[in-house]
Order: sequence, then structure tokens, then C-alpha cells
Amino acid sequence: YRIAPVTYINELLCERAFGIDTATAKSRLEGVVESVRLADGGIYITLTSQVLPTSEMDAICWVAKERLISPQ
Repeated sequence: YRIAPVTYINELLCERAFGIDTATAKSRLEGVVESVRLADGGIYITLTSQVLPTSEMDAICWVAKERLISPQ
């Protein structure tokens, strides 16, 4: 799966997909993605607001996913 450039993930999906709550996801992504914030019972993630080639977007996506799924 991919994380879209701008994504909202609710608390339940975050727990099911990554095994962590949204507050933990936020702390893992801070400084890695352009923007991350808790709101509306979930987390809003902006990987980047730039229009990038697929290969560059994939690299950002994979780094974010690694941070979310790896035990810290």
C-alpha cells in the first residue's frame, strides 16, 4: 500500500494498520514529513506539497511507512 501525498487516517485504522495510536504516529512522523497533526479523531499527514516525480514520491512514502511500522 501507499501513503498518499495528503492523507487522513482515523484512530481505528492507525491501530489496525500500524499497531500504534495516532499520537505515536504523529511523534514518529514529525521532522520526517512536511506536516503532521492530530484532528477529528485521527491524523492528517502531508508527505509533501510539491509535485514530484513518482520515484521521489515513492522514496518519501517508504520512509514514512518505515517510521510508522518499525518499533521505536
